[in-house]
Amino acid sequence: MPGRTAKEAIQNFAGFLNETLSCVTDTCLVAFQESDNKYKLFLKDPVPISSRSGHRFYLSVVQTCTVEKLEGGFKVHTLYYSYIFSDSPAFAYHGVFSYHWHPDEFNVRHPHLHLRITPELGYPEIERKIAKAHYPTSRVCIEDFILLLIKYYDIQPLLGGAQWSRILRKNRNAFAKGATWFVTHNK
Repeated sequence: MPGRTAKEAIQNFAGFLNETLSCVTDTCLVAFQESDNKYKLFLKDPVPISSRSGHRFYLSVVQTCTVEKLEGGFKVHTLYYSYIFSDSPAFAYHGVFSYHWHPDEFNVRHPHLHLRITPELGYPEIERKIAKAHYPTSRVCIEDFILLLIKYYDIQPLLGGAQWSRILRKNRNAFAKGATWFVTHNK
């Protein structure tokens, strides 16, 4: 993912993210330079995705990053991410679930998970607490998020099983190789 220039490093990083997203959507991330060394990669609008049974869901992805000059090139560092899986394009209460990491914003600075309980369990106080809670996690790469959608939420991949599996494994390994934080090896 590194590049010879800052622009090439961002393009390479966006290329990996878009290839990962291509497993479930044809929509690509928009790249926006917020300042001299701050870039935002995001899906412009909530993207519809479908389950194998035909139910419609929505996906939102945002990554903010910076580029660091290293010996021999430039490397991208993530500053913030938000991955949201929702049953509505409005994303009320962070969707069905979402992963966030925004260490320089808000009072919750560690990586975390938001959950929503969909059926009424008869415990409205607990349901409200679940919706507001920030469940601590380690940092989550987008490949693990997409794999979770395909494996456990039955999201219909746009590519054949061998192809999407290969893409997710390849991109996750490339990401883990260059990550400055520990990445576990999920299969």
